[in-house]
Amino acid sequence: MLFFRFGVFLSAVAFASAECKCTPKDECWPSSAEFAALNDTVSGNLILSTPPGSVCHPSEPDFNPKKCTFVLQNWFSSSFHANDPVSVGFPKWAGNPCPPIYPNGTSVTGSPNAGRTLCDLGGYPVYVLNATRVEDIQAVVKFASEKNIRLNVKSTGHSVEGRSTAANSISIWTHHFLSREFHESFRPKSCPTEYPDHLAVSLSAGARVREVYEFAHQHNAVVVGGSAEDVGIIGWLTGGGHGPLTSRYGQGSDNVLQVTLVTPNGKVVIANECQNTDLFWAIRGGGGGTFGVITHVTMRAYQAPSTIAHLLEVTAENERDDGTAFWNTIEGIYALLPELKRRGFSGNIFMDRPPLVPKRSFSWNFNLLRDKSSGNDTHEAERLLAPLHLYLDSQSATVSYKSSLKFYADWFDSWDHAVRTEPGVVASSGIAMASRFIPETALVNTSSFPMSTFNSVLGLFSEANRPKSLASTLQSISESVTGFQAHLAIHQPSELSPFLSTPPTAAELNRTSLPAHWRSAPLQFFTVTTYPDNITIEEEREVFESVTNGVGQVLKDFAPTAGSYLNEGDAFDPDWQVSYFGGGENYEALRKIKRRVDPEGVLWCVGCVGTDGWFAKDGRLCRA
Repeated sequence: MLFFRFGVFLSAVAFASAECKCTPKDECWPSSAEFAALNDTVSGNLILSTPPGSVCHPSEPDFNPKKCTFVLQNWFSSSFHANDPVSVGFPKWAGNPCPPIYPNGTSVTGSPNAGRTLCDLGGYPVYVLNATRVEDIQAVVKFASEKNIRLNVKSTGHSVEGRSTAANSISIWTHHFLSREFHESFRPKSCPTEYPDHLAVSLSAGARVREVYEFAHQHNAVVVGGSAEDVGIIGWLTGGGHGPLTSRYGQGSDNVLQVTLVTPNGKVVIANECQNTDLFWAIRGGGGGTFGVITHVTMRAYQAPSTIAHLLEVTAENERDDGTAFWNTIEGIYALLPELKRRGFSGNIFMDRPPLVPKRSFSWNFNLLRDKSSGNDTHEAERLLAPLHLYLDSQSATVSYKSSLKFYADWFDSWDHAVRTEPGVVASSGIAMASRFIPETALVNTSSFPMSTFNSVLGLFSEANRPKSLASTLQSISESVTGFQAHLAIHQPSELSPFLSTPPTAAELNRTSLPAHWRSAPLQFFTVTTYPDNITIEEEREVFESVTNGVGQVLKDFAPTAGSYLNEGDAFDPDWQVSYFGGGENYEALRKIKRRVDPEGVLWCVGCVGTDGWFAKDGRLCRA
């Protein structure tokens, strides 16, 4: 299991003398009769955990070849793991203790000896509540608190940092907690009549991105959400949340109007800007599964825009060199992005290299949102992209490119056409990530580049003016990771791209707990490093240390005053309080609220607010 690494955040303490959460090996663990009584309280919705891969192991009591075939066929689907009460999208975070195997004993990921290993729970929870009622969540939270048992929250199991599972715990699975309501005019509870009403959508904790987008689309509206359709909306927004609409309308946490949650003492609380304001502040940026179990959220909605989609593909012409010329060219493209963003473009960027693709490549899927009354003319988009095309034409000896525009009468159709489902690494390997917000100053020297007019675009990229650090950083990262993306999706209010639907004001943005680095960067770099799911703990430790000290440090050196995205960062970043929460007063304020609402550490996850109060070792969580 992976809990050996959590100690990097914490001061050394004597493990044997620490105050620890109860585990099934301890006398304090509740009896079967007590769990049976709890199950009666929650109307039979308490599940005794069994790893889904157990149906493939002949030694297991639930061995079933027919069910095993289904598991093998769907193992790499994010939806499969979201629909299973126990599993998660990246099982290595639970130690991958019971992978599905073929009849010859080879695992679905190719490990030839998987059939010889013991099939057990590993880092999966012992019990799971299939939550469909707030009262049931309250009962389980109170039970875990009273019995000193670790509590975990899972919606889709999408967390790439392992926060969707916990060893020796009870898990609250919110996947089937589903309700939706559209509001033409919503005012948060207890707010005075002068408080502005908003177009809004109320969602319960099981909502996923596709379901949210489709529901809003039915009402000719949009709601901010993630890029991938299987992402759970609650975990996404509590960590900040970026996606295809956030550059225009604000981050996920910026768009929350009200939340209902069960606090660690089992009480139901409604938080907004007019009541329980400290909790409302903390939840919007302080991370999920930390301050309570969120059951419902109401988010701003906006009148649906039309959009012009722009697809760009840039490919290296010469693969015989080391790639320096290619990345110098890509650096020039990045210098254009801040102004393109100010003019309304946003989206995701993908950077790939051999042997993953035939040639080094750089591509993006951008959108230029417009009011529906603007019509379907793409000439303005073509004008805004002219400097990019002019620059790429000048680089024809190094790269070739394809550029295309397409008008969509409704933004949803553009997203639905281009959406990428979960990455191919789901359940296929271990995964280690690093990310960094990148300020505009790191992308372009604005004093030498008249960005407002795009004049002298070619002169910017002469050898004398080109800042070498960006190209070398891009090249260094690309050559050392499995996947490399950039997200031009960070909200920065701009008068250059006016819009009828008004996003949160600057004053409203300052009333969330998102740290300042979210507000000073136009984009975020995000890297993925995969590794085989059958390597030893020692080898796995080396992978994570290499990411922290390698690409993670490269990103920090390139943007030393910036930070990282909680939902897409290095889970074992030694500076996590600063990287994720801004450190200083911001983190201390979050930690103070955490200590007040959860003094016994009922909810705990790695790299979350309050991580530094506990440590995990061998599946046991103990107070530091």
